[in-house]
Amino acid sequence: MTGALRKMTFEVETELELTDDQKERVAAMVMGNGQVDHRGGYVDEVTGQTHQLSKVHFTCNPDMAVYGSDTTICGVDGMQLDKTVHVVLEDGAGNRTGLKAASGKIKASWHFGVLFEADGGVWFSGRDNVDGGSREGPQTTAASPILRRVADSFTDRPGTEPMSLREHLPAEGEFWISDEDEPHVVSVPWWGSYADEPEAGDTYPGRSELRAAEQAELEGMVERVRALDADISPVM
Repeated sequence: MTGALRKMTFEVETELELTDDQKERVAAMVMGNGQVDHRGGYVDEVTGQTHQLSKVHFTCNPDMAVYGSDTTICGVDGMQLDKTVHVVLEDGAGNRTGLKAASGKIKASWHFGVLFEADGGVWFSGRDNVDGGSREGPQTTAASPILRRVADSFTDRPGTEPMSLREHLPAEGEFWISDEDEPHVVSVPWWGSYADEPEAGDTYPGRSELRAAEQAELEGMVERVRALDADISPVM
């Protein structure tokens, strides 16, 4: 499934006296652990069937328990719970799956690097592994192993209101990118500016030199994109 992102809306049903804010936290927990994808799809590991999330049961009622629904949750905000909490996913047809027995239908993977604009599109340059080494200068370079185009629409957490990436670019950080025909940034653990001008009064040693080096790397990233568009090999 591809297409524009949209905010996920589903009911959190519970016998507990949760406020709307607490229900929002439950919803964020369900959407934020990879067991339900950013479009609300999931696979039941018991049956192998795929489902679309319609409702979440957050309950201490043992009669609602299904395989994989038990959790170690002991409270929500200031509310302490002394019974086992079950989290049960339900689709529009009433099929129920325990949260731990579900996995996202559309996978997403962790990346570190830079998001930037080039020739009318949004691109990512970076890597998908942890770099154990240390490097002086820019952490992301034009020679980074991954270069791929991504959609402009993104969410800072899976299932939240989509926003435009272009308003924040260029930016460097950690990104979860979906495995779709048109990849989307579906979660942003953190990010910050890249290749911008130091702010007035910034006295951090070497800041100006770092930003200049990042600008050079950014220009190299853009040239790689243009080389791809022209179907020629970039000179690195």
